[in-house]
Amino acid sequence: MRARFPVPEFPAGTRAEVVLGGAEPRAYTLDPARKWTLHLIPHVHLDVGYTDAQGKVLELHSRNLDRALDALDRDPGFAFSVDGSLIVAQYLATRSKERAARVLEALRSGRLSVNAFHSLFLSGVASLEEIYRAAYLAAELRDRHGVPVAYANLTDVPSYSAAIPSILGALGVEGFVGIQNHHRGANADSDLQHLLSPVMWEGVDGTRVLTHFSDTYSQLRFMAGDPQSVEGGAHALCRLLARYERPGYLPHDLAIIGTHADNEDLADGDAGFAARWNAAYAFPTIRVSTMAAYLDAVRPLAGRLPVWRGDGGSYWEDGVGTGAVIVAEHRRAQTALPAAEGLAALVAHADPAYRPNRAALDAAWEGRCSAPSTPGPGPTRSPTRTARRWRTSSTGSGTRCTRRTGRRWTRAPGVEPARRTGRDAGADAAGAQPAALGPRHRGRGRGAARHGVPAGVGGAVGVRGAAPPAAHRARRAGLRLPRRPDRRRPHPRPGRGGRHDPRGNRVRRGRGMAAGAGAADDRAVGGDARPRHRGRARPAAPPDRPRPDQRAARRGAVRAQRPRVPGRSGTRRVPTHPAHPHTTIAGRLPGAERPELDVFPAATTAVGLRRTYDGWRLRTTGSAPSLPYVETDVLLRDGSDRVDVVVRLEKERELAREAVYVAFPFAADRPRFRYDRQQGWIDPAADHAPGACQEWFTTQYGVVVEPGTGADAGGGAIAWTSADAPLFTAGDIVRGAWPERFEPASGAIFSWVMNNYWPTNTPPEQDGSLTLRYAFAPLPAFDPVAAGRLGREVRAAAMVSEVTRLDKFDTGPRPLDAGAASLLDLGLPEWAHATVAEPRDRKGLLVRVQDLGGLGGDTAAPSGPCRAVPGRRERGPRGRGRRARRALAGDHSQAGPPRAPGSRTRKARP
Repeated sequence: MRARFPVPEFPAGTRAEVVLGGAEPRAYTLDPARKWTLHLIPHVHLDVGYTDAQGKVLELHSRNLDRALDALDRDPGFAFSVDGSLIVAQYLATRSKERAARVLEALRSGRLSVNAFHSLFLSGVASLEEIYRAAYLAAELRDRHGVPVAYANLTDVPSYSAAIPSILGALGVEGFVGIQNHHRGANADSDLQHLLSPVMWEGVDGTRVLTHFSDTYSQLRFMAGDPQSVEGGAHALCRLLARYERPGYLPHDLAIIGTHADNEDLADGDAGFAARWNAAYAFPTIRVSTMAAYLDAVRPLAGRLPVWRGDGGSYWEDGVGTGAVIVAEHRRAQTALPAAEGLAALVAHADPAYRPNRAALDAAWEGRCSAPSTPGPGPTRSPTRTARRWRTSSTGSGTRCTRRTGRRWTRAPGVEPARRTGRDAGADAAGAQPAALGPRHRGRGRGAARHGVPAGVGGAVGVRGAAPPAAHRARRAGLRLPRRPDRRRPHPRPGRGGRHDPRGNRVRRGRGMAAGAGAADDRAVGGDARPRHRGRARPAAPPDRPRPDQRAARRGAVRAQRPRVPGRSGTRRVPTHPAHPHTTIAGRLPGAERPELDVFPAATTAVGLRRTYDGWRLRTTGSAPSLPYVETDVLLRDGSDRVDVVVRLEKERELAREAVYVAFPFAADRPRFRYDRQQGWIDPAADHAPGACQEWFTTQYGVVVEPGTGADAGGGAIAWTSADAPLFTAGDIVRGAWPERFEPASGAIFSWVMNNYWPTNTPPEQDGSLTLRYAFAPLPAFDPVAAGRLGREVRAAAMVSEVTRLDKFDTGPRPLDAGAASLLDLGLPEWAHATVAEPRDRKGLLVRVQDLGGLGGDTAAPSGPCRAVPGRRERGPRGRGRRARRALAGDHSQAGPPRAPGSRTRKARP
């Protein structure tokens, strides 16, 4: 029984006696809790297309701004945080001048605050240029309307790239709020970042950004009920603050993020909760704030806050496998659009009669910012196909603009040599559909899921489980089938915090509950060319894992039981973080078993070996379950050690949970893996933060695998790149282990091309054709410059457009020397990568240089008049290259004065 009653304020060490009935009095020493200020941050998550059609979602958020303006008039203490600059841009485009002026004034006054980012994106999939472009709308609000842009936030994703702080530092953004959703995206260590927040998040180059990691959004509703009650708040807020009431926690301010969920009407809320609470309790005080106001409150402690280091991995990025064709086109547009923009700028620079089509390019970049939205489960089925079509359209807009721009400028009079743009040119390849598949780890119908895994380089894998077609059609029609005792059903989905194992049984939550035991099967799939037999694997958890403090809520997971590799301890640098209190996540592990997995390497046969102009080509063909046709072309080049692999797949529609992999079984004992982010390279064994995803990863341009520490160290390395499929696994396929550490079983790399693991807002099956491009090359040791170059050369092949008599009547041979055959020669060293664009003021060229090696060096500026660009050389340790960029998408701002012609040298200090 719990009783609450008011007492006057008392000092520390106060003696008190408690008497219950006629019992003997008991003496206690009382110490008062700190006088907390809770920043309640009203906020509605923008997830375009997740709950309804895109137009309706955007109008709903515009209407919420109308409601926020009315609330500001009624309540001087009200505040609201806008979840994306896209919302403000839509509002300004669809409301009267008077309403637009009121919103802008509220933003300038600080009663409304806006996210520096356009909208939500997956940081493991978005390119460096896309993240910079995601800040353009906010930069325009700042430059044109004087709106302060002091922070960025990403809502509803469980993990973030370690490049984010460095990018925000280059943009001039001083704060970040990570509002996470740990549904199927965490492990037992994920609570640490929440218990330490606020922190100084350190990026790959050492840049630190004031950051708050929230374990969810709509926090007040989860804690105080819906509608919120003072009694519910008294019960929940005391428990919340007890997690932070410790001597080492410095702030007296704590954020409560959100009063609403996804795309929700702001009117469906309780704006008066703070007033009712403050009338009943002196402390903790609840203040209605914005994200910017909360960060300002804790900023004076920035020099004393814990430092958070490391990468969060790519939990929800596995959702890109649900649309392999769209993702392949997205990857092509990521490289082709910057190349087309650069080509247009160079042509206009060479001949003032031309200029880039800025409106078309901006529309294409807008599509890039909109395309990589989250694929997660939603409350309705109706938006699924609409969302898919919209993402396809958004992605396709960039590709179409690229092709139009490339054709236009290559046909311009007198500039046909501009066709050759070298490494920085964009790819214009046509996309097809998915390739290798791997299973979803628990079938929707009877029987175990089946996997297909390749034998040998470039082999395809197929996995499928049975799902009754009649049941699928009924579900698509919105019908509910009665339960049949003899049929396995999908796992139950109890409410948030539910205590059920994957079979629906109640689970006791206990402090430090032990995970289920079982013998580990640590054999690497695809480690050699021998087909694997169908066998029984160690019990594992399915990939669609609930958030860790609710592991019992839907599909359970057990902790990995792999033994540590001998000799590894103490040989690598592991990020250290401050000591933390006991996490409740580790005590909620259900005793679920892993599903049975059957792995099916594609059965292939060599059909030909032929000599070509650039080397020898070997072709194999074959098939696997749900993959009736698999074709692999391997090119062994004459002039280099680079090996190119092209895989073409025909995929049949399959409703069972499945996944497709393409295997590259590299031989390496105790392997060490590194993969690249937008800036820098990540060693998951050393650079992952606590709670990071350790089972699958995403890459921008490459992965490097090399022998590990000890006697095998220094035995060379392999650089590998995937042009069309960013997901990969290291050492084994996904088995649902959800490990807290990265301990690869082999040196194999598996390109995780396709899956249908996400339950809603994505299609339940994929079919059609897909072409996948890969390459790998040996290296004497880990070399970030060579590995980065390899990926860029494969992903951004030269754009080619034939000049015919219809384009120009005089098409005779006109040999050009090296100078005439190039529109711009920057003379950059190998470690420097450059992109070119037209500045917003259309004066000169905007050249962005990225240091791929991270060690610094000298670069020569181009000859001719040029302007200084505010910003700094971006660099970092251990190959963590950065990119020079002016603050907050600065080509909206004015650059410095023109400088004298001639070549200048700048030094990038390590």
